[in-house]
Amino acid sequence: MGHGLRGLGPAFFTKLLYFLDLAMGISADPRALILDQRVARVVRTHATRVGLEMGVTSAPNVAAWTWSDGGWTPHRYGVYLRWITAASEQLVSSGIGWPASSPDLLELALFDGVWDPAA
Repeated sequence: MGHGLRGLGPAFFTKLLYFLDLAMGISADPRALILDQRVARVVRTHATRVGLEMGVTSAPNVAAWTWSDGGWTPHRYGVYLRWITAASEQLVSSGIGWPASSPDLLELALFDGVWDPAA
């Protein structure tokens, strides 16, 4: 017998958490955000590039394991939430006009391919 619900994986449940968080008006920090395969691939590309630029030869393997296409644990989801919240805060403090308190905007930019970490 398999575990979980067929066809409903982490991407579905992170979407559910995101919309429940919005609907309930919970002011948790970090807020629930969506983590799906598409976002994980963009973050994996970014982590690989930054790691290699820093001279970390194992960056591709570490990024592939950390930001895999699935099998995410609650711990890994927490890492994602902390990372994207911190990245959003850095964008706010960079002076480029990034709106405050908007890690979900960064998540959407990653999902839509607006930000290409390979560039």
